[in-house]
Amino acid sequence: ISGTVKETDTEADIVAASIAKNGSFAVATGSSKSYVSEVVFYSKDGVEKLHWYSSDILVMGISLRDDGRKMAVVGVQAKNGAMESRLLVFDTGSNKDPVKYTGTNVMLYQVGFLSNGAIAAVGDTETWTVHTGSEKISKIQYADKKLIGCDFADSQVGLVLQTYGTTSGFTVLAVNKTGNQVYSIDFDEGFQSFSSCPGNRFFVLTDE
Repeated sequence: ISGTVKETDTEADIVAASIAKNGSFAVATGSSKSYVSEVVFYSKDGVEKLHWYSSDILVMGISLRDDGRKMAVVGVQAKNGAMESRLLVFDTGSNKDPVKYTGTNVMLYQVGFLSNGAIAAVGDTETWTVHTGSEKISKIQYADKKLIGCDFADSQVGLVLQTYGTTSGFTVLAVNKTGNQVYSIDFDEGFQSFSSCPGNRFFVLTDE
């Protein structure tokens, strides 16, 4: 793809965006109407194919599968005085309602597709992995640690965790597409940045 495929103004601030390998893309914004959030999916030619509004879910993150046929959206909403997180999985080629996954006591704010159709949704207290078409959610909880970084690789999501009340030392762990922790390594240094690279590998930058 070269040149400008689509240029448009949004009536509300953009909160998240995603581009698939096939060139299709999606944008999530707040809403200037009587809604809280809206998400628009475009084909690789810039043609609007799906427009979703929500009056109760505040969208935090979105992700497209490589082929653009599936879109995952994470967000939060207030329900009965408590916070509830939602993971929604859309079929971008149809008008069917999204598949919905719900959890409490967690704020999901990042999401990504892993290989074989798995989806990882990262929150402040736990990470979910699900497979499209399955109702099962596999969860990795952080216990006494806080999330300070994450990224998505081919078939794993990497998490950087730090014990509450500390400013140095952290743990990097990887969760595979079935929701199992596959490795963990501790660092004594201060954390700077974290990113993935091809082949289920992660780069960690420390302050020493």
